[in-house]
Amino acid sequence: MKETVQIPDGVPKSGRVWKVKQTARSSAQLKKGILSHLSKTYEEREIERQKRRNVKELEQEMIEDKKQKKLEEKLRREAQEKRRQENEYKNSITQELKPEKLKGMSKKQLRSVRKTAVNKFGQVELVNPWGGDSSKDKNSKMKKSGRK
Repeated sequence: MKETVQIPDGVPKSGRVWKVKQTARSSAQLKKGILSHLSKTYEEREIERQKRRNVKELEQEMIEDKKQKKLEEKLRREAQEKRRQENEYKNSITQELKPEKLKGMSKKQLRSVRKTAVNKFGQVELVNPWGGDSSKDKNSKMKKSGRK
């Protein structure tokens, strides 16, 4: 009997040693494609569909949680900003100003001027001094607020 000597594979000419040597022709290999669904049973396909549905539901749930957290954060920020403005107003020193005095003020001084109005609930709130319905309001007054 003649023993066949196994000749070791050398290094590929391209130098790509990590590539696997082809054992079967490409045309003979099973490929994934149009008819690949026929190789699976109905139950296997149904299981895959259910997995996809579960993943989609989980994904939707995560998106909803993200939206909810974003909304809560937005509301928290708005409440915080409102509290900050109220505290700033409470902490400020106010005095009534006449319109003639305003005309003589510099731009820097005018930046510290805030207009306030009493709303229908009896609360004093800051109002835009250059527009809106507040100019028609009889209860609105110009105040100069300074820092303590």
